[in-house]
Amino acid sequence: MTEKKKIEKALIRSEARFRSVAQLAVDAIISTDSDGRVTFWNQAAQKMFGYRSDEMIGRSVTKLMPAEFLEKHKAGIERLKKGGEPSILGTTVELEGLAKEGKKFSIDLSLANWETDEGMFYTAIVRDISKRKELESLLQQAQKMQAIGTLAGGIAHDFNNIIGAIMGYAELAADDTEE
Repeated sequence: MTEKKKIEKALIRSEARFRSVAQLAVDAIISTDSDGRVTFWNQAAQKMFGYRSDEMIGRSVTKLMPAEFLEKHKAGIERLKKGGEPSILGTTVELEGLAKEGKKFSIDLSLANWETDEGMFYTAIVRDISKRKELESLLQQAQKMQAIGTLAGGIAHDFNNIIGAIMGYAELAADDTEE
């Protein structure tokens, strides 16, 4: 009996540690069952997507997807039900998320699976990369402006060389003329 109590206490400690880490994570942590219904929703997910935990637990994860991703997701769920593997399992993919107010935003999504006697479950780590994408866009714009500046400087230099030659010939011609 004491061995069973030790195992139960260890399980309770492990569960408490998981909940503590998951709730304090900066990235959204969302778990679903094999049908795509949310089974776990941390505070970062609430902040990122705008839904409270009680609004998402038991609901379809498709609420978080823009319309253009729904068909691909449904096809993936069907493939999983037939024993296939998720195509993005173990990788990080760049997608778009859909916030409660309907706003799309860029995300990085990493997916892992785990199995219990209740079935297969999936956990996604979701990172909002909107600011990074915005900064990348600004950097690209700055690089374009730098390239234009370099081009303009080159053209000005070439134009200055041409004007220098014209000025030189004009001075020579002036020397050859009478006052």
